[in-house]
Amino acid sequence: LDVGCGTGSLVVKIKSLSPETDIHGIDPDKEILLRAKAKAKKNSVKISFHQGCLSPESRSELGYFSKVASSLVLHQTPIEEKRNILVSIFRLLLPGGKLCVADYGLQRTALMKTLFRRTVQTIDGVKDTQPNAEGCIPNLMQDVGFLEVSETQVIPTLTGSISIYTAKSVV
Repeated sequence: LDVGCGTGSLVVKIKSLSPETDIHGIDPDKEILLRAKAKAKKNSVKISFHQGCLSPESRSELGYFSKVASSLVLHQTPIEEKRNILVSIFRLLLPGGKLCVADYGLQRTALMKTLFRRTVQTIDGVKDTQPNAEGCIPNLMQDVGFLEVSETQVIPTLTGSISIYTAKSVV
């Protein structure tokens, strides 16, 4: 499951690399999902797209997953929504399931902090993005019950550093 799949680039790539895998994408934006569906069709891959946001009730609609990914979603949501999304993901994962999050994380250097302020915070605001810049994601992941939470990579970009976080659900 790709949470906040947007135009579908990630799910199309995953499906292309692993054609036997059942892939789902969820996003609240109906127009963006139309683009995602067109991209999947153009690439001749079958992906199940769902319009909406994750909620505690998502299990009945979506089912359970062995792997969940989310890319560049959490930084633009309020802190309680970040937590709620992670709780919902935790509930959707099968025992031993894996989560991978790619998002703006701790901005460690003066340059990354400046770039993040001038780009991301100008566009998405300070209130919702600042917790990410201070490194909140790993703590939130642990707080909701994820195990083996790890920041596996930090990628400097022209908009600030993006962190790759991984975690496992209960075994």
